Amino acid sequence: FNPSGELKLEFGKEGTEEGQFWFPNGIAVDDRVRIYVADGTNGRLQVFDDDGKLLYLIPRGYASGDLSMPRGVALDGDGHLLVADTSAHTVKVYDVSGDRPDFIRDIGESGSGDGQFRFPNGVALADGQIYVTDRENGRVQIWSY
Repeated sequence: FNPSGELKLEFGKEGTEEGQFWFPNGIAVDDRVRIYVADGTNGRLQVFDDDGKLLYLIPRGYASGDLSMPRGVALDGDGHLLVADTSAHTVKVYDVSGDRPDFIRDIGESGSGDGQFRFPNGVALADGQIYVTDRENGRVQIWSY
């Protein structure tokens, strides 16, 4: 929407094909106006340009950096994308400063102790901290960044 409240851009529809969504639940936009959408039930993150054209996706899978059920997304302004991967019980970190994402690492693991998650859903960044909603542990964990 523009500042006057008029629709500026709409893209995608319900489905499982590339460019379609099945329970989208997280969105972020970087300084190059690439739009990152966590496509939760499809188990992937799709990235679009400012016209809604699909650029690439981070797929569902078992390889390093692949996703299972992404939910929350955040960008840090230094070319890093953080994705709360709910059923993997981690926050995945990618370098998205180039044309394609590079997986850097996972933050956290499955469990109920400090530094562990049970179904993280949201991630936010502020003042050098990472805030992660840890749904089934009923808490928010804060990490230094």
